[in-house]
Amino acid sequence: MKVAVVGSGIWGACSAYHLKKAGVDVELYDMWGAGNSRSGSGGASRIIRLAYGDDKIYTELTDNSFNFWEELSNESERKLYDECGMLWLVSQEDNSYIEKSKKHIKSVGHNIEEISIKDAKEKYPLINYEDINNVYYEKKAGALMASRCCKNVVRKFKKKGGKVFLGEVKIDENSLDGNFIMNFHKKNENVLVLSGSSGHGFKLGPGLGEMVKNILVYDNKIPEGFDINRLNTDKTVSQYYNAQIKYQEKKRLFN
Repeated sequence: MKVAVVGSGIWGACSAYHLKKAGVDVELYDMWGAGNSRSGSGGASRIIRLAYGDDKIYTELTDNSFNFWEELSNESERKLYDECGMLWLVSQEDNSYIEKSKKHIKSVGHNIEEISIKDAKEKYPLINYEDINNVYYEKKAGALMASRCCKNVVRKFKKKGGKVFLGEVKIDENSLDGNFIMNFHKKNENVLVLSGSSGHGFKLGPGLGEMVKNILVYDNKIPEGFDINRLNTDKTVSQYYNAQIKYQEKKRLFN
């Protein structure tokens, strides 16, 4: 099998790496190179967290990516992954996004716990808690050094014999419901298209790359929730977008 991966953002880089690791002949194409400032995966950092409301598949993909990020960071001269934890501050009445996350986070062996406003003020005194109804702490969360991560994944790919070429490529988008899109092209079943990553796809790139490998090499099925046909309706909704934590326009976040 020979595969051309177009785009060396984190999805493309991880897909190319996992395919090459599985023995596939892989070529990776990008316009400016991995981790460049023009790319959707470029820049200083990205958040990594497990909380995803009732979207269990994203919690699982992120959990499947943690070991990869930790190993990549340990192999690098500079830190790539900082597990500093994450505070969720809920100012609206609806805290269902976090509450629904709890069971899925627990199912992968981690937890997110609620902290009283009083305890939060004592532990994190710089934060302004005015109008905050709930505070949650997610321990298994932190920051990924985005550009560095992309470059290091491509280095691993090249060490395994992968080939990288520069050419014109530009894909940067999101889907109507905030979920990923993964489908074989209607006019060419040898082309697997991945999109809809712009909002939240970086952190789970390693898990998604492994999923792509399993689809192409072992004929695994594409998850139903990633099929583009789900958007052929007037009732497209997103619990991710609808439950985003909102602040007052002039909210002062820090004391």
